[in-house]
Amino acid sequence: MSDPVKLPSGRYEVRYRDPIGRPRRRRFDTKGAAKDHLATVRTKGLEGSYIAPELGRLTFGQWRAQWWATKIDLRARTLTRYERDLRLHIGPRFDRHQLAKITRTEVQAWIADMRAAGVPDSAIRRRFSVFRKIMADAVADERIVKSPCRGVTLPQVRRLEIVVLTAEEVAQLAAAMPAWCRSFVWVAAYTGLRWSEMIGLRRRDVDLLRRRITVSRQIVEVGSRFRGFDEPKTDAGKRVVDLPPFLCEILEGQLERAQPGPDGLVFVNTRGNPPHLSSFTSQSWRRARAKIGRPDLRWHDLRHTAVALRIALGAHPKQIQETMGHSSITVTLDIYGNLFPTLGESVADGLEATYRAALAAGGTSPGKVTPLRALVDDRPR
Repeated sequence: MSDPVKLPSGRYEVRYRDPIGRPRRRRFDTKGAAKDHLATVRTKGLEGSYIAPELGRLTFGQWRAQWWATKIDLRARTLTRYERDLRLHIGPRFDRHQLAKITRTEVQAWIADMRAAGVPDSAIRRRFSVFRKIMADAVADERIVKSPCRGVTLPQVRRLEIVVLTAEEVAQLAAAMPAWCRSFVWVAAYTGLRWSEMIGLRRRDVDLLRRRITVSRQIVEVGSRFRGFDEPKTDAGKRVVDLPPFLCEILEGQLERAQPGPDGLVFVNTRGNPPHLSSFTSQSWRRARAKIGRPDLRWHDLRHTAVALRIALGAHPKQIQETMGHSSITVTLDIYGNLFPTLGESVADGLEATYRAALAAGGTSPGKVTPLRALVDDRPR
């Protein structure tokens, strides 16, 4: 690197090769600014943090197009959601910005503008998550030194209150449904299967002899179109769910109208096809929940109900985790911990029973506890 050279214009020019060997030339208003730039380049070269300026000049729109072309490992539903968020919400905001010039402040302003516009906090966090992934890959590709998403404050998403039905309400809800889909309610409320898992069940997945259902895939529905089948998100999602005898009787009737063959779908509509969630909700579900006075009930609440019914019977959290297909028992307790309100009392009562049994077997009672003041007064002076 050469020293700054003063030009006839009064400005200073530096010529050098950057840490990756490319010739560079820059001009500055002062000699000090020129020297500072050389020092910065030299330091970044030693640290291995140097980024060629032209790499960061790529616009966000150009970079996200390259990034999108590499996304071959995402599920169909995820791809659709990413594409929509990029096209409608992220691209219009950042596409014309150069990667290196997007600042944390600009990203924070984007978050604030979405909140001011009334965008739900969950949607804000989802869009930000996509944007953060793109910028993180720009860092990994050495196009920018650090992501402008670092340090951005996001709104906290309040967890929706868990709504559960009693066994009596489940029976009322099933009775309020059209005859062809009453079994849907019984299966969802007593197995905890997600909608996509239940609609994706094949004849081969239902074993009435052993009283169990095998969950190994789920149907993919994007918008109002079916896009085939996919495996559960995690290995824990692949599971076996045991069935009570009454549910086997219900499923036996359901199998009589299921599609033929071992790969035939079990839960179908009146035309013998898998029902779309949107049409099922508008034509059957919405009316049934209104009949029982629960107009805000969500289909996913039947999954919560399945957990609540098991907790009421004393099921262990580990068993619930395996049945629901949660990735870990931490997830189970995080979601449903408040449904174990008497767990501490039960443990305390159990310890009391253990203590009484020990006394009955010949143990020695600890007697009355001596007050601390008495112990202090009896100390040698």
